[in-house]
Amino acid sequence: MNLTILSGYIATEELKLQQTESGKTFLRFTVAISNGKDKDGKPYKADFIPCEAWELRALHIAEYYSKGKGIEIVGKLKQDEWTD
Repeated sequence: MNLTILSGYIATEELKLQQTESGKTFLRFTVAISNGKDKDGKPYKADFIPCEAWELRALHIAEYYSKGKGIEIVGKLKQDEWTD
């Protein structure tokens, strides 16, 4: 089973809906996730996770969210591979 839960903040400057050649709507955006603070109170470096949403979810995110807004995502993790 592949279940991933992310809780963070929208880090993408502008949420812009896109469409595939076949007409499917999608949205690419980045979520910034805090990793807490060290024993001296200095924040650890945040993780920036690239995300994709499709069809109705993409429309919902583009309409109701913007940079800096908190978001929780439940989905599956997919790692792309490529050869240079």
